[in-house]
Amino acid sequence: MIFIAAVVLLVILVLLLYYFITKDYSYWASKGVPYDKPFLIFGSFWNIVTGKEHLAQRIRSVYNQHKTPYFGIYVFHQPNLVIRSPELIRKVMVKDFDKFKDRNAFSNESIDPLNFHSLFGTKDTTWRNLRSKLSPVFTSGKIKLMFPLMVDCANDLNAHLEKLNGKTVEMGNVLKRYSVDIISSCAFGINANCFKTENSEILDMATRLLDFRSLSRSLSMFCAFFLPKVMYIFRLTFADQTAAKFLVDVFKGALREREEKKIVRNDLIDLLNNLKKNESFDDSYKFDDIKMAAQAITFFSAGNDSSSITLSFAFYELALHKEVQDRLRREIRATLDKEKDLTYESIHNIKYLDMVLSEVLRKYPLTALINRQPSENYTFEETGFTLEKHITNIFPIRKNLIRNDSVMKIKGTLSHIHIYLLEKVQEAALMIFVYLLCFLLLIYYFFIKSNNCWASKGIPYEKPFLFFGSFYNVALRKQHFSERIREIYGKYKTPYVGIHIFNQPSLMVRSPELLKKVLVKDFDKFINRPIASNEDVDPIAFHTLFSAKDATWRNLRSKISPVFTSGKMKLMLPLMKECAKELKSHLSERNGQTIEVKNVFKRFTVDIISSCAFGINAGCLKDDNSEIMKMATRLVDLKSFVRNVSIFSFFFLPKLVNIFRLTFTDKTATKYLLDVFDKTIKEREKLNIVRNDLIDLLHNLKKNEVFADKYKFDDVKMAAQAVVFFSAGNDTTSITLTFALYELALNQDMQDRLRQELKENCDDNGDFTYEVLQKMKYLDMVLKETHRKYPLTTFLIREAFDNYTFEETGLTLEKGTSIFVPLAGLHYDPEYYPNPEKYDPERFSDENKANIVPYTFMPFGEGPRICIGERFAHLVSKLALAHVVKDFAFEVSDSTSVPLQLDESTLFLQNKGGLMLKVVKAD
Repeated sequence: MIFIAAVVLLVILVLLLYYFITKDYSYWASKGVPYDKPFLIFGSFWNIVTGKEHLAQRIRSVYNQHKTPYFGIYVFHQPNLVIRSPELIRKVMVKDFDKFKDRNAFSNESIDPLNFHSLFGTKDTTWRNLRSKLSPVFTSGKIKLMFPLMVDCANDLNAHLEKLNGKTVEMGNVLKRYSVDIISSCAFGINANCFKTENSEILDMATRLLDFRSLSRSLSMFCAFFLPKVMYIFRLTFADQTAAKFLVDVFKGALREREEKKIVRNDLIDLLNNLKKNESFDDSYKFDDIKMAAQAITFFSAGNDSSSITLSFAFYELALHKEVQDRLRREIRATLDKEKDLTYESIHNIKYLDMVLSEVLRKYPLTALINRQPSENYTFEETGFTLEKHITNIFPIRKNLIRNDSVMKIKGTLSHIHIYLLEKVQEAALMIFVYLLCFLLLIYYFFIKSNNCWASKGIPYEKPFLFFGSFYNVALRKQHFSERIREIYGKYKTPYVGIHIFNQPSLMVRSPELLKKVLVKDFDKFINRPIASNEDVDPIAFHTLFSAKDATWRNLRSKISPVFTSGKMKLMLPLMKECAKELKSHLSERNGQTIEVKNVFKRFTVDIISSCAFGINAGCLKDDNSEIMKMATRLVDLKSFVRNVSIFSFFFLPKLVNIFRLTFTDKTATKYLLDVFDKTIKEREKLNIVRNDLIDLLHNLKKNEVFADKYKFDDVKMAAQAVVFFSAGNDTTSITLTFALYELALNQDMQDRLRQELKENCDDNGDFTYEVLQKMKYLDMVLKETHRKYPLTTFLIREAFDNYTFEETGLTLEKGTSIFVPLAGLHYDPEYYPNPEKYDPERFSDENKANIVPYTFMPFGEGPRICIGERFAHLVSKLALAHVVKDFAFEVSDSTSVPLQLDESTLFLQNKGGLMLKVVKAD
């Protein structure tokens, strides 16, 4: 009954929210103004919220769709007018400026005094008074006085680049340090020394001040521009408070030192201090320390990234256009021939330098748009259209933003929904608030009631946090899923520990003896995985061994098992060898180069699986734009937010999968593979082609079915096996090979030992037979240690089929309870693997492998539900390593991540930005 009441309240709440948010969506239509059609509560920003499009791209897209002087858009629920006509822009920005002098941006002295007292955040007469007061500070004469300070920093930049002569550098970082040095000197009167001090505190604070990579900072900046009322409600500040406080303290300290020691530097501090000293009684705007600091911090934040980014793109374009670079260099040198040093005047006289800078700012503008808000109703005489006081104007700058910054990709529309509701409480009446409160209390109850599950059983447990359960940092992408598993695992020494995956209690079993019972001895009582399995929603996943359940799984497993015997794998080896030859050829062409190894092995594994599963020659190593490669990437795209949500829900929120009809694999890619499979089957039957690949084996199974068979194949069920084979074997194998080569590159002695073994065992043609690949011991040791340190999956999950009691402890699990097997914890437990962070294949030598405790090493799972593709994955991995390590040496380069930085956005193990290694032909 409570559940039904909660659903009813939720429906009512959603309908009311939908009405109040969308009721303004007829605004532009009622005015007769052309407009971009809004989508649900996101207005014109749907593609931005989902990360499919940048704000600048969206503005350009709608800009190009309309040819009128202006058109309407909706920033979430708020109507905004985009002005295209230069003539009308001139009126708003210049001619009628008094009626459009304010930005529609956050400005509140009690919440964010630094922003409030800056030219960016201040409004009305306060802005006028501050602007008139500050204008004398930024005259050409005052800037000229600061020029010597800038020259000192430019000399440091020159010296830094001299040290990097001949190297490839990340110019963004170099120029960020340069701009921080200059602005620190000119604004705060300090020598930051960012080029000489790698871990400069002021550089750290400059980065943190407006950190585009921080979710909370991005959210604040986004709201400051587009949802200023959110800033009021949640008391958000534009700049990071820790960094701002640091800079205020620096400013005050420098100011005190100047006054005590009578120091004069002709920098911003001097100029602001002089303004304060020369104030008269009737000045309309008077400085205090905070107001002066606000100007310095605004100068710091506004000039920091903008200058370094402009310079970065200038160097980028000059590197692409050598003739432009040469012409600029000639003009600069011609100026230096006349004068010993570049002076303030000579810099301004280099016309081509100004042209280059102007073109960079045209192509890479510092902002995608400008907004203004009318102070009263305003009529455009040219068209007769009257703009109401509350409507914001946007002026599009017709090129992309200078960086793909996270401010414009915020997904935080839920915050906006809550805020909009609060703004409309009076209008919607108290009833809405009551409904919302009841709903939230019910939600809170349903989440909290399960939090006592483990405490009531007397089991040690990781305390859950609201509805995130035990994985709050994972949800915020502050920690990788595997790191959190290891953290919880290492925190407790009991046979098991209670965790919560969202509001679902799950038992993390640490004891190998209990794991043996769950996975093998009492397998019938833990036969299923607690994951999504719905034939109507996702028939492909439903008919795979991974998600099939109960008798369906048993019948399918017994039917499929003969396909993956060692004999069948041996028949596929010739197909794999053809792909291995292509891999060697691909690496030969890149001899001496630094390559992204994951991409190379991804192409290799797609080639192999395409050949073995679909009977086609994908040619991914030859064709950068291979269609099947694109579909393989899209199938289970670890970089896609939507796909990651679907995969995560598939494992941990199966009810969500059914409600929103999510599929494990991408629908477009799945359809493509189904069509390929169907076409190949028909071609085989028509032409009697035999290749001994997966299609042949599955087709033979179907042809040999008898009436009494418990599980009968049809085309969809057969195709499902090929698709899951493709998706499961694709990324997993390439990830294993990538990490194996990474460790071998870090440990050259191991690489040399493996190469020696390979050379001793290859035939006269440099090839390897199936039997030889199986018998090479060190190759097997390397592969197993890679699987230990970088497991293909960091966990296994099972579900209690019925109530179950662990006799050893007396704990009874209710039917449906999830069992969580922490592979990431077991593989790194120092009790089982001393010094677990060390990569050491000797753990799996003949002498040592007897010491490995059973059920502490399970990269492919264990028991009847062990991965059926284990033999195939081992064979592909061994074949690839054998061929590439025999003929090529792999080394770390300056581009290699050491140590690794795991990508927190995915369940699987991946390094951020890929893995770069240098490949050289072996002697």
